[in-house]
Amino acid sequence: MTGFCCRTKASFHTIPRSRNVGQSYISSIFTTLNALLFSIFLIWSEQPDMLVCNGPGTCLPLVFVAKLLRILHLGHCRVVFVESVARVNTLSLTGRIFSTLRLADRFVVHWAQLAGPNSNIHPKPEYFGLLV
Repeated sequence: MTGFCCRTKASFHTIPRSRNVGQSYISSIFTTLNALLFSIFLIWSEQPDMLVCNGPGTCLPLVFVAKLLRILHLGHCRVVFVESVARVNTLSLTGRIFSTLRLADRFVVHWAQLAGPNSNIHPKPEYFGLLV
């Protein structure tokens, strides 16, 4: 991908889930707040150049924090969202959230029909073929 400069160091972290399968919506408020607080600490301490996100809503708190810090000129993190390979004809819920709120700087899909001329996804999806 062009347009991004990153350090040679990559780090991987396990983050708390915002919501577990079958968890009630009321109790998910607390787990989401926990994930958000963890994300604030992680993004602030790591100061990443780029987040590459895929799939479930677990990445949403990280991206919200990264984007907020960038808006406040306290960070410079770029966000690349890679849609799940299983999404052939429609976007996942996370993909739709990223698209609607325009959270990603780059939006990558695995299937050409998601990036076609009739696509109304923003930013415009990029198709490179299967990445897996």
